[in-house]
Amino acid sequence: MRCERCGAELSEEGRCMACGADDAAEGRVQVLSRAERNAYTGITIDEGMDEDAGRTDIRFERKQGKNWGGFSYMTSGGSWQGNLTLILGVAAVLFFVFFIALPVAIAAVVFSVVSWFLYRLLH
Repeated sequence: MRCERCGAELSEEGRCMACGADDAAEGRVQVLSRAERNAYTGITIDEGMDEDAGRTDIRFERKQGKNWGGFSYMTSGGSWQGNLTLILGVAAVLFFVFFIALPVAIAAVVFSVVSWFLYRLLH
């Protein structure tokens, strides 16, 4: 087994000879009790996997006064509907840029150059 701090090999007792970490004493991640959670002022991270939907839900919370406020972040499992929506959105943006915005910009530049040239020629 490897040390979580430095990656060195642990001894039979779970102690790291490189950095001195004790795997048994440090333990794993533990859920805060209600009293600990109410007294804690840092950021908490709750993570869970929704197997049916194929996504990971992550919630970040930070204590703001007496209340906890936060936001959720969900990662998609890559459903075909989501992928199709993404592809159609990118295609719509590219269509707009290449067939509407770019020709209008080129026409504006050409018009400006021709107008400037005619102005210089006639004056």
